[in-house]
Amino acid sequence: MKIASYLAVAAFSVLLAGFPASGQETNNATYTINFVNVQADQVLEIYKHYTKSEMVVGSHVYNARGKITLKFSGSLEALTPLIEQALAEQAGIVITHLDGKRVFVTSNDKWEEPRAGSQAHFIILTSQDVKTNSVHLITTPAEGPNQNVLFKYADKTPAEIKAIANGHPTAKIMKDGVEVAETVQGGCAGYLDKHTNYVGLDLIFGNYDEAKLAANTMRGN
Repeated sequence: MKIASYLAVAAFSVLLAGFPASGQETNNATYTINFVNVQADQVLEIYKHYTKSEMVVGSHVYNARGKITLKFSGSLEALTPLIEQALAEQAGIVITHLDGKRVFVTSNDKWEEPRAGSQAHFIILTSQDVKTNSVHLITTPAEGPNQNVLFKYADKTPAEIKAIANGHPTAKIMKDGVEVAETVQGGCAGYLDKHTNYVGLDLIFGNYDEAKLAANTMRGN
């Protein structure tokens, strides 16, 4: 894997609406990213540029082929661990902090690349992704493995939603850069309207309390 040049990073600045193109961030900057199948080496270079980390890169990293899908808006402090997690789970690239400035970048030999046509191992969802008044908690407090939350996407096409659903990723529900709930592994199914168009996702949680918390968070509460 060849680390992307600074020009490649600049090209991806269109995906990083909260990142000043000059690189002159303020202490209170809000960082907004919207990665959809972005090459792992480009995400790693973006991580390096904005965290100003010195990287010690293991040789196996150059063989990594994963692509990163991640959506986030918040502080750099909250974003940094999310990018690290996305690189680990979606590309098998592990970042270990050696000290306050240096990081060691290695490749996880046990990581398996998703099957062709599948999506990332997980997706990030916030209230900004959700169409107003479209969240429905359709379970009861009773114990059981299937605790469901339905929602409609605010800004995705049926084809994009179908691709996500067919990949059966795990969904992480975020609020202010903090994870508040997570579906069961692969707990994202398609939510179709009466015309069989994909309009959103059916999220499956392991218990009622987590499903309720996820629903409230996605409603913006």
